[in-house]
Amino acid sequence: MCSTLDESVPDGDISIDGEECSSPRSGFEELLAKLSSPKLSQTLDQRLVIQELLQSACRDFKFDIGILRDVTNDHALLTLGMYILTVDTKIVTELGLDPRALCSFLLDIEGQYAPHPYHNKNHAADVLQVDDACFF
Repeated sequence: MCSTLDESVPDGDISIDGEECSSPRSGFEELLAKLSSPKLSQTLDQRLVIQELLQSACRDFKFDIGILRDVTNDHALLTLGMYILTVDTKIVTELGLDPRALCSFLLDIEGQYAPHPYHNKNHAADVLQVDDACFF
């Protein structure tokens, strides 16, 4: 079941590409704002575009992870992972996990991937998306 962004996750600071941003709560929305691509027109509400993409990712087996990669400045794994675990399934809340630690962990995972043409962080995000669509 796909959910919309909510206010259920506490605030905190994380750094993405050298910029500080709050993690989940309005934090998840702020995270999305920090990741929004300057490639999109300034007239679009990029957070709504990303939220719509994330909702689609939960239910669509034909979802194109490349679109999410592009609108999140190459942070599809971080964005999708945070969305699935904090908003869609609420696993973070149910298990009492620290969303800032999760965000840091996902950033670390992204950073460990080499720029390989296939087995890269975008492939990991693609696998995560298909697993979520299949099992949740």
